Amino acid sequence: MIGLFSCKEVAQKPREIQEVQAPPPPATVLGAPEVRVAVVRDAQEVRIAATDGALVVKNGTGSVLAQIADRNEAVLRLSPSGLTLDGRSLGLLRSMRITKTAEAGRVSLDGVELGEKADLFIDPARNNTLSAVAYVGIEEYLVGVLAGEVPYDRWGAEALKAQAITSRTYALYQMKIHANEACDVESTVMSQVFKPGNRNNVVLNRAVNGTRGLVLTSGGRIFPAYFHSTCGGATARGTSVFADSPAVGTLNGVACPFCAQSPSYRWHAELTRDEIGRRLRAFPDLAGQTIGTIQGLDFLGGSAASPRAESVRVRHSGGVLTMSANRFRIAVGPGVLKSVLLERVTATPTGFAFDGRGFGHGVGLCQYGSNGMAEKGYTCEQILGFYYPGGELTKVYGERITASR
Repeated sequence: MIGLFSCKEVAQKPREIQEVQAPPPPATVLGAPEVRVAVVRDAQEVRIAATDGALVVKNGTGSVLAQIADRNEAVLRLSPSGLTLDGRSLGLLRSMRITKTAEAGRVSLDGVELGEKADLFIDPARNNTLSAVAYVGIEEYLVGVLAGEVPYDRWGAEALKAQAITSRTYALYQMKIHANEACDVESTVMSQVFKPGNRNNVVLNRAVNGTRGLVLTSGGRIFPAYFHSTCGGATARGTSVFADSPAVGTLNGVACPFCAQSPSYRWHAELTRDEIGRRLRAFPDLAGQTIGTIQGLDFLGGSAASPRAESVRVRHSGGVLTMSANRFRIAVGPGVLKSVLLERVTATPTGFAFDGRGFGHGVGLCQYGSNGMAEKGYTCEQILGFYYPGGELTKVYGERITASR
């Protein structure tokens, strides 16, 4: 294990995060699992194609509805009367599974090659539109995550390995806590960005294969290994951003001098009162709340040790709304209000001007900081030891793991 150290101590090489052995496996063991990735949302139709072998379409009881020959395609559509497959009504059917019939078969959805099976269903939680969930082997999934999350063609090798371990940990944790839900992770920034179609990329495979089965643990348990683009000089305490995050010492935040090269290290943004009000009213978390004309914003919480705002009080013509600062950031536009590490908020004639540092929620691994460390010669283990102080590296494939929650 390693301890927390500050910016003043960075001249010293941090000790590497320690690799530990998981306890002997019980009767039920964990192999390299599949991740259930939501790859289609809010669709009216989905194109299903077979690559490297035929596919079979089954209903919930396992009865065969159709077959799709290799290199052929079928279209699943929503119609007023229900689902149709290539124009043929499927009656009252609301879900189906697509699986391969050959050893090498793979499912492609909307032109993107994915894993060996997928579930497609009418999703009542999303206005009865079509959703699709692909089952992707975790190591292949991680190749797609690295492709979506970092500029791998110019990122240091040790930073890529650190990202692979972090993302593997995050995915396995999500698989535990979402085991009884339709999917484990989204393919967007709401989980971690997944960009399929890169499984033969040499750089990405080297980073993933070189860390195969390795995850971060705290006291022998995996935890939500959050990460973000740029911390802006200090990472955040997990519980100050995510109320349901386990209180583990690895997520207490550290001072970081390594991400100054990020284009988002410092930023300026402006939003009108009308824009803020419109975006808050459209935010799903605030459905049903009446939000009038925006009159003022008060960013609350934060300290010298943890300077990010923790909540926002929104004063509007209909009253006062208080919400998490990070949820406010997401609601009004995370690409505009890049973080809540704010140096100044100024009222303008039409709205507000924001000056801040960093990009993202600020918890866990700072991606630009990780690459900054790699460029200075730090190893993957040292990078992880810096951003997750007190953590361990554990080889989990073949051993059962338990989430910290």
